Amino acid sequence: MEPSGKLSSSTVVLVLLLVVATEMMVVVQARLCKKPSSHFKRLCLQSQNCANKCMLECATMSK
Repeated sequence: MEPSGKLSSSTVVLVLLLVVATEMMVVVQARLCKKPSSHFKRLCLQSQNCANKCMLECATMSK
């Protein structure tokens, strides 16, 4: 009976870790840029980099 006890406790720990990991995610609301960037003129090869530049520029211009 001991192997099933270890299996069930391992399953409980795994489920708890998954719940904690999903609860730790932070939701961020992004603002949309309303005009083209005045600093970023290159070809955008990675959309995440373009989005980061856009959000950074919008955040600094709105201050």
